[in-house]
Amino acid sequence: MKAISHVILKPEFMTPLASEMQGMIFGFLKRLGIDHNLSKDFAKIFGCLIEYDNAYRYRLEDLFSETSAIDISRNPRKELKKLYTLYVQREKIPDVIRKVTPLYRLMSIFLLLPVVKSSIQETLLPHTHFYRLQLDEIDKYWCKQRVDYDFSHVK
Repeated sequence: MKAISHVILKPEFMTPLASEMQGMIFGFLKRLGIDHNLSKDFAKIFGCLIEYDNAYRYRLEDLFSETSAIDISRNPRKELKKLYTLYVQREKIPDVIRKVTPLYRLMSIFLLLPVVKSSIQETLLPHTHFYRLQLDEIDKYWCKQRVDYDFSHVK
């Protein structure tokens, strides 16, 4: 963690998606029983990756804009499948789809575990500001400038 600590921003200086994801991931991992420091460090690193990668940030915001905290909490596997299907339809780079597909499969398998599903439900609804995960007006403008993903549905 020391090696990258100089590039990790405080949550108040991060984009809404990155800071909200950082908090969500930390809460989720803690509810799974993972060590506090490990959960915190992993969440910071993930938040940092999203912060500095606009391509994935806009893709995630786009997918979160297609769902809600209630829908995800109600049936996480079904919602994950819906979002993955949308993602595959919109992604224009086949190599990226090939990289994301194993992650989707792994997440789908983990969601079969009751402890994972309940941890998502306990984290998402009461502790997440879901609108911060979605495209805002500024992001809608900038994502429409991209050619590597189909944002034509964004109004």
